[in-house]
Amino acid sequence: MNCFEISENLGHVVREGERFGRALGRFDIQTAILSKVEIKRLFSAEFIDVLDLFEVRFRDRIARKNDFAFVSTFSEDRAWAYSYVSDGPRPEWLRLIDREGVTRYIDALAPVPEHTVFRNGVAWIKAIDFNNNNTGCWKLIDREGRVLHVTGYEETVDTRGFAESGLVLVKSIITSRYRFVGSDGKPAVSKADFLFATPFCEGLSWLEYDDRHELVSSERNFQVIKTVSQVNVNGVRHPTIFSDGISHIKNTDYDGYSFFDKKGDLLFSGRFKKVGDFHEGKCLVEDEYRCYFIDKEGKKVTATYKYAEDFSEGLASVISDPSDSRIDFHYYIDHDGVEHGVEENFHYAESFHEGMAVVTKRKLKGSLVREKQWFINHNFDPAFAETYDEIIEPFHDGVARVSKDGEDYYIDRKGKRLFES
Repeated sequence: MNCFEISENLGHVVREGERFGRALGRFDIQTAILSKVEIKRLFSAEFIDVLDLFEVRFRDRIARKNDFAFVSTFSEDRAWAYSYVSDGPRPEWLRLIDREGVTRYIDALAPVPEHTVFRNGVAWIKAIDFNNNNTGCWKLIDREGRVLHVTGYEETVDTRGFAESGLVLVKSIITSRYRFVGSDGKPAVSKADFLFATPFCEGLSWLEYDDRHELVSSERNFQVIKTVSQVNVNGVRHPTIFSDGISHIKNTDYDGYSFFDKKGDLLFSGRFKKVGDFHEGKCLVEDEYRCYFIDKEGKKVTATYKYAEDFSEGLASVISDPSDSRIDFHYYIDHDGVEHGVEENFHYAESFHEGMAVVTKRKLKGSLVREKQWFINHNFDPAFAETYDEIIEPFHDGVARVSKDGEDYYIDRKGKRLFES
């Protein structure tokens, strides 16, 4: 793109931004959506942040107007809303709503709400059937709430790869076999069911047979990329999904793990007791009740710790090795192993997301232990002065949900309360 095209693009973004501002003032949803599509096409991160805040505000207005407990993010102009009822077998209901807040579908809410985004006009949800001893089943529905397919009660569904591939992974509890189901509710491949399979992540899935693993591509209609021989395969040696371009499989002799790249080539093997997934080029492993990080060559690149979380935004939350005097206090390390926030004595410190992390300290008040939570920035200072009884949802698209003095509400990145009437 030359200088003239860049200038022309920026001018277009400014005009669309002004159009969006006028629509926001009038609460003209359709115009705002059209502007959002155009601005996203022009890759303007600044305006996208504003538009995402508009979406959260819009969801909150729908919830208030219809007395919904919560409205999820929209996908293909549909969202999930949760509502309370005063009587009935359960106090919550799951609703599929459109942007006008109109209910398109309603069902009993599963014990743990599980749903996926819409993709190509369909979505999967899990709900309770009170006529079948409260057993949960999975339903494939379209945007109008029509049920296209229902799984058997003896089946479990893994939806992790649905948004990416349009496929879900179904396991039969009776046969312990796996198969992929497409957006029409039908099996995606004509092959026999698999001994094991992983959801499609980063475009790839492992299929497990009695004597081998096959690495297949979703973009190439299950074309086999690599076959890895495996003798006497059974339940504890399953491969993992791909993360940061790497997957691992427990070795057949129970002694360590083998790590593979996206071509199915062996990168290295290691004798670890437990292994996580790669994030930001590093993987958390455990050996003899100590954990540490390795790089993509399998080399140990940090000290050992009693506890650690994955790297996020260049930092990982850890607790020192038990031989260290700082037992059970959390702090952070960077990719070079340099320690940060040690002197703060956090009782808990979560991973960073959108430039902030949630930290906790406990304080004895009488005979009760009271926790306070707040946000810190990358300088490990409070992002703003306010503390909370609980941070329900960390920052996502510039908005977080918190609880204080018995009240739940949203805040922006400066700690300012949002959506006050």
